[in-house]
Amino acid sequence: MLDALEKIAAGNDPGESAAENVKPARMVASLIRLLIKKNVINELEFLDELAHK
Repeated sequence: MLDALEKIAAGNDPGESAAENVKPARMVASLIRLLIKKNVINELEFLDELAHK
């Protein structure tokens, strides 16, 4: 999975099977949940940041 993320970050196609495993929206949602769970950020900080344009 990390190889697929590196390919996506470099602007390359990670391949069909890897792309199925790495869905950017799901990955971001999971990362935000983990950051909140680990108390790196709190929900209010995240919502405030989303409100910025």
